[in-house]
Amino acid sequence: MGSNFNNFQLKTAYWIFIHRPLFRKILVGIVIFINFLIWGFVVYQFSLYLIFWQAHQQTLKGLVEEKIDFLAYHQRIAATPLKVSNLLALPIGQTNRYDLLAEIENQNSYWGVRSLEYRFIWSTGKTDFYSGYILPQERKYLFILNQQSIQPIQNIQIEIKNIQWQRIKETTNLLLKIPSQIMVEDLTLSSVSSTKNPWLSLIKLRFKIYNDSVYDLGSFRLNLLFYSGSQIIGVDQLTVKDLKNRSAEFFDLILSDYLSRVDRVKIIPDLNIFDPEIFANSVSIPD
Repeated sequence: MGSNFNNFQLKTAYWIFIHRPLFRKILVGIVIFINFLIWGFVVYQFSLYLIFWQAHQQTLKGLVEEKIDFLAYHQRIAATPLKVSNLLALPIGQTNRYDLLAEIENQNSYWGVRSLEYRFIWSTGKTDFYSGYILPQERKYLFILNQQSIQPIQNIQIEIKNIQWQRIKETTNLLLKIPSQIMVEDLTLSSVSSTKNPWLSLIKLRFKIYNDSVYDLGSFRLNLLFYSGSQIIGVDQLTVKDLKNRSAEFFDLILSDYLSRVDRVKIIPDLNIFDPEIFANSVSIPD
């Protein structure tokens, strides 16, 4: 069989054959170099770990020992206490009876007072406890009307206990708008003569209550504050029943003679949205 290799190929094969030890050394050198790079990288990373080990341990320790200050957290989200001001004992004419009231403010946006108990105390007596409520961000008066006291009521204070706070949910927001949707319209004050004494001039109060909400209301109160100038000189409460949505009710009142100095009246709808009884139809009240 004849050979198929030319002279160049034979020389190249001979050169490779005689230089095999050199190629082996080059291959070994490449392997050693690659291993050197790998081990150098490992040593470098290990050195970095040793350098930053203490800082790393401190970080881990901080993560393990980190605690939540639940007391501070609770204080941040807890309800702000009620603010009491403008305590008044208003005499009812020449009788030994008084209307007692205190202005209470709930400064919380997401907390309402579902219920509370209150009473008035003064230097020579005290009332029984009555119940009340306060909506979020509401400023209102707590009343006790027609309280008898032989001695003049002075140094009046209010005691509030058993406050039941309720966290306000988004589903309650629609209900919270109801008080502002009970509109007092066409309010007028006029002078009329007393039927018992024609020489005695009394004040006639006329106004209209309009339900601009989407709810039919069963029963709620109106708080009336009577002013002479900037001073409250009397209070009263009326009950409104069966006021359907988009409907109105008219009121005509002849004020008592001791309120003859009244020149302004403030009428405040008093609706406890936490109480399903104020609604004519069944309404779900969020817990």
